[in-house]
Amino acid sequence: MACLLAAMANIVIATHTPMTLLADAFGDDATFIHWVGTLLTGNYLGNYNAGTLAKGPGYSVYLSLNHLSGLPISLSNALLFLAALAAFSYMVARTYGAFVAGALVFVLGALHPVLPMERFLRDSIYPAQVLLILAGFLAAFYVFWQRPLRFGILAGLALGWFWLTREEGPWVIPALALLAIGGFGVAWRDGRSFRQPLYASLAIVGGLLFCNLAYLTANWTAYGSFVGNELKEKNFSRALSLLQSVRDGDQIPYVPISKSTRRIVYGVSPTFASLEKSLDPTDRPIADHGCRFYKQTCGDHAGGWFIWQFRSAAASVGAFQSPATASAFFGKMADEIEAACEADRLTCEPGLLSLMPQVHPEQVRMLPSKVLQAAGVVMDPTRMQYDQPSRGSLDLRDFALDVLNHPRIEPTEGPDKTLILRFWWTPKADEWPLFTVTDAAGMPAIQTLEYQGARGRPASGPVGLTITTRCDVTCILSIEPGPNQERLTVPLAEAFNAPRTFDTAYGRLLLNVKNTLPDGHGSKIIAKIRGMMAEAYVPLLWILVPLGVAAMAVAAPMSLIRRAHLEGALLATSLWGLVICRLALIALIEISAFPAMTKYYLGPAIVLIIPAALCSIFSLLEILRAHERFPLRRYLVRT
Repeated sequence: MACLLAAMANIVIATHTPMTLLADAFGDDATFIHWVGTLLTGNYLGNYNAGTLAKGPGYSVYLSLNHLSGLPISLSNALLFLAALAAFSYMVARTYGAFVAGALVFVLGALHPVLPMERFLRDSIYPAQVLLILAGFLAAFYVFWQRPLRFGILAGLALGWFWLTREEGPWVIPALALLAIGGFGVAWRDGRSFRQPLYASLAIVGGLLFCNLAYLTANWTAYGSFVGNELKEKNFSRALSLLQSVRDGDQIPYVPISKSTRRIVYGVSPTFASLEKSLDPTDRPIADHGCRFYKQTCGDHAGGWFIWQFRSAAASVGAFQSPATASAFFGKMADEIEAACEADRLTCEPGLLSLMPQVHPEQVRMLPSKVLQAAGVVMDPTRMQYDQPSRGSLDLRDFALDVLNHPRIEPTEGPDKTLILRFWWTPKADEWPLFTVTDAAGMPAIQTLEYQGARGRPASGPVGLTITTRCDVTCILSIEPGPNQERLTVPLAEAFNAPRTFDTAYGRLLLNVKNTLPDGHGSKIIAKIRGMMAEAYVPLLWILVPLGVAAMAVAAPMSLIRRAHLEGALLATSLWGLVICRLALIALIEISAFPAMTKYYLGPAIVLIIPAALCSIFSLLEILRAHERFPLRRYLVRT
């Protein structure tokens, strides 16, 4: 019953929490939603450009299936997470032989106040994907080891979908490898053949390869390229790595290749010099997106933004006519820079990773504190409440809402806001006036006009009307009664969220101006409940997590020494490994590329830290209840 109530609460909160729609965020929300349109029309990912193969299609495939289901995406996100959490919780219960273990994992996970994620991003389904992978591995190696192929294939397909959703997939490999190796260890302990864990491993690899080969084949068919992610394509990766390895010119933290360094590289690489007008324009300022985060980067290309500006600059000179031309372009650039490095015309020092911007000593020294900062964010749900207005033109928002099956979204702000005018008109003359709305430039701005309770033009009133406009409060409502009569003009700002009455010789107007998308405002009760839950989870986490760490420190060595209860200890260790790897990855991004301490990037760690602590505690209890001399054994042993 507790699990059912927790699931229902999760669904209610998810469907009544408005999401932020950034319909013009090309590269993020807008790109994934655009791909849904091309996928559903059979045009795959659309015409090839610099962004087509830069991000995986896993999220867009999910959005496409959701569109076909007809469910609002907010509901589908909740159902996906609950299904993944239920599968994982069931495997936890079977691993420890205790229903209460799985029930606690499910209830505390379903009620976590950080969920749901309020953006239309890949990160909104990323925690659920991790839970599905874990459930599949536990089923294939431990719980249903007699059927390794069936559950191994499911785990492999989940891993393949996960791999095609975000680019940093390898962070899960150490923990998953531990679970797989543990499967062989448990088989050896039980005197079983290695055949079952071997079959499970092969099935997982097969499922992963199937997903990736299907994607590569689709890319080959559509674009003539057998490349999955162009950010990892050999020539692009080599060119970017060599550029970021140059140590001539100014070396500025969070600037991968400074303006003075670029000028030096322009002189040795004609291919890179062709990008100068885009990277260093003389007729406009540089798009210094990182300036508000890192003051020393103002006026230059910062951290993780440079890679996209680099690709955009290459697109401006025609490099992205096809994947082949892009690869040749970056290959030529890499050859020129590499030759200059070898001839000592450039001072080059390779970095740690090909796509990682150069990291200065002062940034490296920040790494431990950033890991602790990431852990602090995970432990404090009150710091992860999110509220941001939607954005984008009316056409883009309408398309996105159709694709997403009209979930609740936050209203918009700014000059592209769509307003709704609701008013009563009481005519004093036979003629019915003409209603128009014009923007600041005098252009018509009415989107729709509806009469309430009547079709066509009514002859008498009072009559309610609704006008939808595609402008902000600087627009003007005009009422024209007819020839040779004075026109009434009303700035919408005068009646914004406060009804105003205007009397004329030919009628009375009662006007009120509000935001459109009235469903965007979530329930105040739901918002308060989430806030209260966030405050309640802070002490819960600060009690549970230290207990889990202490339990893990005792349970892991005891299970190894006794060669007993390995499954539970391996599960708990793998969960802690995933949490630590995610925190370390986010800390690396923080010190090298861009601010990443958000619940979106930390999502997997946020979802897994409670199961990690609980599984550690249950691992220790499982060991203690088997110890004949333990004083509380009679309270732990099941009867």
